[in-house]
Amino acid sequence: MNSLEYQSIVAPTLKVCASIAASRNEPWLATDLPCMLAVHHVVTRLLGIYSDEWGNLGESSSSQALDKLPDATLALVMKEAEFSLDAVAECIDAVHRAHQMLLDEQVLSAQEPMLNAAWRALTASDEVSAEALIGAVAGNVVQAVDDWEQTRTKQ
Repeated sequence: MNSLEYQSIVAPTLKVCASIAASRNEPWLATDLPCMLAVHHVVTRLLGIYSDEWGNLGESSSSQALDKLPDATLALVMKEAEFSLDAVAECIDAVHRAHQMLLDEQVLSAQEPMLNAAWRALTASDEVSAEALIGAVAGNVVQAVDDWEQTRTKQ
């Protein structure tokens, strides 16, 4: 990944998701599954917008590298929390399965209009607005996951 991809997709997502995890009294982002699902969801969606808009300009990383960006972001968070390599792979797999289940059960939206607005803010160098929009989406993901889990445990 190049620095633009890191600065516009990964960094703001990690910043807001770590803040959400901290507000939930989680010492590590990596140990808060709803927040890790938010990281995966937001990075995947922002990457889609980036690829659609900038991928053809020839300055983006290869499509193979971009395809790995959501997992690389998750791995970065888990390595920071000193997870073993086996645990990293297992957790990434768990996030994938959970994310797909949430999409299948329509807990999460496949489209995120606020992320389109966040991308516009990022490309206009309005980091404050971009982070607020990314934070709103990530917060919505975390809340939706928490609500869904509570509903499932009551059944």
